Amino acid sequence: MNQLKNLILWVWLLSVSLLIPITLPVGGMRKTIIEQREDSSSSPIIALNEFNLLSTITEKPLVLTKVQMGTPVNVLKEWNSSETGQWLLVKVLIDSSSQIFHKRGWVKIGVS
Repeated sequence: MNQLKNLILWVWLLSVSLLIPITLPVGGMRKTIIEQREDSSSSPIIALNEFNLLSTITEKPLVLTKVQMGTPVNVLKEWNSSETGQWLLVKVLIDSSSQIFHKRGWVKIGVS
C-alpha cells in the first residue's frame, strides 16, 4: 500500500513538472514596451543643423523636404560607397499644416 502511494505521488509530480512548462511563453517572460525602448539602440537622434532630405543616392537627387534643426531623426540604414560617399537612410517626423507624418529619405554625411 505504501509503495502504491509513493508511485502515485511520483507519477503526479512527474506529470505536473512536464505539463507546467507548456503553459509558459516561448521566449520566457516578456518585457514591457517601455523596457524594450530603453534597451533599444535605435532611439532617435536630434538634428543639430538644417539639412535636405534627398530622394536617392545619385549626383542629382530630388530634395524631398528641408529638415529643421531639433527634429528627431531615426537612422534606418547606412550606405558606404567609394564613388558617392557615406549616406544614411533616415526617417523623420514632419509637421506640415497641422498634419504629422513620417518621411524617409537619404542624407549625405561624408566622402569615403
